[in-house]
Amino acid sequence: MYLQRFYKGKDILFSDVTPKFLDGFTEYLEKEMSRNSVIFYLRELKAFIGKAYRDDIITTNPFLKFEMPRSEDVERGYLTLAELKALNETPTYFEEHIRQGFLFSCFTGLRLSDILNLEYSHIKEEKNSDGEVNFTLLLRPKKTSNTTGNLLQVPMSEQAILLFQAVKKTAKTTTGKVFSRFQNKNNCNYFIKKWAVDAGIKKNVHFHLARHSFATLSLTSGIDIYTVSKLLGHSNLQITLVYAKIIDEKKRDEIAKFPQFL
Repeated sequence: MYLQRFYKGKDILFSDVTPKFLDGFTEYLEKEMSRNSVIFYLRELKAFIGKAYRDDIITTNPFLKFEMPRSEDVERGYLTLAELKALNETPTYFEEHIRQGFLFSCFTGLRLSDILNLEYSHIKEEKNSDGEVNFTLLLRPKKTSNTTGNLLQVPMSEQAILLFQAVKKTAKTTTGKVFSRFQNKNNCNYFIKKWAVDAGIKKNVHFHLARHSFATLSLTSGIDIYTVSKLLGHSNLQITLVYAKIIDEKKRDEIAKFPQFL
């Protein structure tokens, strides 16, 4: 869509995409959106051009002579365990799948797009040598399926398993979707914000905050950053380091609370 607007609806040939073209497209995007969103769209285009280069459709890759813009640090909010507990104990009047889907994301790190597309076939139940049943998420995240294509393989926590089993008990669907009664994104965020207010949480709560919460809770629980990166399906450890900065800031805030007595 943005490419079409930038090129004024004209057909774009591979030969048109040069480093100069990419500079112009970057300037156009920067007038339309945030820096990090610009980088997202450029990475999508880079993956597409890279595939054409690997398939010998084009002989040169313009991105090899193009400097990608640097990302900006973005303040990432998150919910604490106490706030999650408050949410869980606060009654809701909207569709139960929205509530369950949000909490499930808090304990799995799944994006909204993956919650909406999550099927029962994506959750594998296996017994270990002691006869205990383990649950594992196996799916290709929608956001990265066209770029990395990596399969996300995540062992589910006890909280995530309990949520899944609660949804499964009341399942009345033939679509195979776990959260089949989930409404659209805008309605979902409206209800979640109202839910947070009712729970006494003074934060800008939206669905993606669940993924941030999973990351920060995992790190504060002592899970190493490399493992957290894999659990989130990040292709680059640098992306996960943003959450490590949040934890470092939280530690400094807690240390500052020590009483002064000298």
